[in-house]
Amino acid sequence: MQLDSKYLSEHYASLSDEALREIDPAELVDAARKCYDEELRRRKAASPALEPSSDQQAYEFVSGVDDDGKPAWLADAACACAYPVYRRLEPAEGAMLARDALGAAGIPCYEEFREVPPTTAAEAKHELRLLVPAELELQAEIVLEKKIFNEEAEFVWRSRLERLTDNELRALPPRVAFSGLFDRIERLTRVYNEEIARRGLK
Repeated sequence: MQLDSKYLSEHYASLSDEALREIDPAELVDAARKCYDEELRRRKAASPALEPSSDQQAYEFVSGVDDDGKPAWLADAACACAYPVYRRLEPAEGAMLARDALGAAGIPCYEEFREVPPTTAAEAKHELRLLVPAELELQAEIVLEKKIFNEEAEFVWRSRLERLTDNELRALPPRVAFSGLFDRIERLTRVYNEEIARRGLK
């Protein structure tokens, strides 16, 4: 029975980048491997992000573990993010997504549960913190903002905008609705350029 190359090409094209990466080319027959390779080349040409970028490769961090099996960098670790843990409930799904996003970027993380003093009985009594090596704190923040927090913001704003009337929506263009974000980008860009100038870098 011959494989339908058109079907295979459409199938691989429908997969997400993550799903495509999970395929082991060595397990494919020749016809499927050809379609897989063509889709991979197409995506690499369209988006270099399909392959690990030089930045992602720089995130790779190798360390030993202590006698308790904990990573050696834990003593000086930084908290990348924290999620509340409520009684009888598992930590938010976001914690797992954040952990996976860090792992995909080559940033090691350690899960730490700790008790927090609640101000009311309804608040969480514990939290799950994702700790990362201190030297990778900034990289972890960048990864989580792009992969987790921006997606959450997109969901929230989509819901808000859908509730507006046509006239309200037209009166709220992006430069107005997201003026705070544009201002932050301008401020942080200025800070970056000032630091480059202070160091005499080009």
